[in-house]
Amino acid sequence: MPEIALLEETATRPVLDIQGLSISIGGTALLSDITCQLHRGHTLSVVGPSGSGKSTFLRCLNRLEHTSAGTVLLNGVPTDSLPAKQLRSRVGLVSQRFALFGHLNTLSNVTLPLRRVRGMAKPAADELAAVWLERVGLAGLERRRPHELSGGQQQRVAIARAAALEPDVLLLDEVTSALDPELVDEVENVILELGAAGTTLIVVTHDIPFAAKVGDTMMMLERGKVVEYGTAREVRHRHADEPLMTPAASVAVRHGLAYYQAAVSFVAEPAGAPGPMIADVPDKRGLARDAEHADASSGVRSLRRGLEVLQAIADAGGEASLRELSKRLQLAESTVHGLLHTLVLSGHVVRTSERRYGLGHALIQLGEATNRKLGVQATAALQLVAALTGENADLAVLEGADAVYIAQAVMPGSTRSAREVERRLPARATAAGRALLSQLTPSELTVFIQRQLPRANPLPQQLVTELAHVRRRGYASETDEVEPGISCVAVPVAAGPVPLALTVTGPSDRLTAERMPALAPHLRRVGEQLASDLRRSLQP
Repeated sequence: MPEIALLEETATRPVLDIQGLSISIGGTALLSDITCQLHRGHTLSVVGPSGSGKSTFLRCLNRLEHTSAGTVLLNGVPTDSLPAKQLRSRVGLVSQRFALFGHLNTLSNVTLPLRRVRGMAKPAADELAAVWLERVGLAGLERRRPHELSGGQQQRVAIARAAALEPDVLLLDEVTSALDPELVDEVENVILELGAAGTTLIVVTHDIPFAAKVGDTMMMLERGKVVEYGTAREVRHRHADEPLMTPAASVAVRHGLAYYQAAVSFVAEPAGAPGPMIADVPDKRGLARDAEHADASSGVRSLRRGLEVLQAIADAGGEASLRELSKRLQLAESTVHGLLHTLVLSGHVVRTSERRYGLGHALIQLGEATNRKLGVQATAALQLVAALTGENADLAVLEGADAVYIAQAVMPGSTRSAREVERRLPARATAAGRALLSQLTPSELTVFIQRQLPRANPLPQQLVTELAHVRRRGYASETDEVEPGISCVAVPVAAGPVPLALTVTGPSDRLTAERMPALAPHLRRVGEQLASDLRRSLQP
């Protein structure tokens, strides 16, 4: 029977069929040849370091990003043939920023898309929204506004809002990354219940254990390419002892380490502390106090050395041997080995191979928290720059051989650019990258070239000349170098343990060679204030 054949075909056909998905902007490949299939009720976990293309992959699936090649079929229908509004009602997206309307209560946040997208009458929308709020454990909180909810509750409202539309596929983008650990379980349980109820899910996360819990299969991305694909259990087993960080330690971890190093220095040498007092005749109490002081000093010294080990691993690109660390720290190998043993037990360091060590999972939470703090601190500065210039403003950091964009203020109606949060662009080829590299000392620059650009060794005079020019005039600029029709001006921000750069990006017909030098003093003033604020944040 034709009807039976059609039902069988529908039952075996994947809900989502992705073949050769690729996207590039201005010659920079953001995703390369992504291929996978999802059937009804299947959950795919997508993992990878910051900037690997995870969020870009999700945005391509509901056409928030335009792909360069490949096809995406939704129940056998090409998604590029569907109107955007219809596609996005069938492929829902929940971001880590909740995106709730602050002036609406919980119930209204969920009913709004039901009425606007599905065209439901208010009574029916209210009834369905109440059902979904109960499913995510928020019954009784319908009248509360977002500011009256915890982060975990807000994220569950966002999930209920997307799921109430009953999409064919639900995309969850780092929905636990902004939550405290005790709130992660709340969201995790909701995701597991949705999967058990037959919802098809794609979950993006940096957390391999979490990905393995909620996923049936796992896909690992690195620099926009699939480097591993298999069942969640298999992938987790192969990577159980690996830190999910970029090869070069992230700016967040470095800032976090700097904060704790400053705190340790404060404990060891508090401002205005009196010098040691020597009694003429020591008594038992005095001896006890001396012993206690010696124990405290020893503990502080061990803590400081442990932090120095972590910093040395970060400076080495996220992984180093025992011998390399001993040489870098100028400590005996036995001393470094003892410190590493303690750090491995605490999860701050992992042993990646024979006598090689990398940064561990316990640092990810520190890095994420510090990165959020850095982003919040930078937001006001970026918004001020965007208002002053009328163009997009970004904050970039140096990571490996790349300039990585970590925060942004976007002007309404701005030109689409490759410079978005978590995007990576070659440092040498960008204004942001040259502003970052200009802050390195000659020895640091030599090390950078040797490690990151080995083909350019010995140190190329052209790069030295370019960076000297940036230092003299106080800014770097580019026109059409990375993207046709796009210009960028960047100023260095010397704010702490790693270089930062404040940038403005816009169309070349607005951001002209004549205008960029006039904007640079404004950027420098904002950058200096931002640097001052960030330096203060590193004080205990």
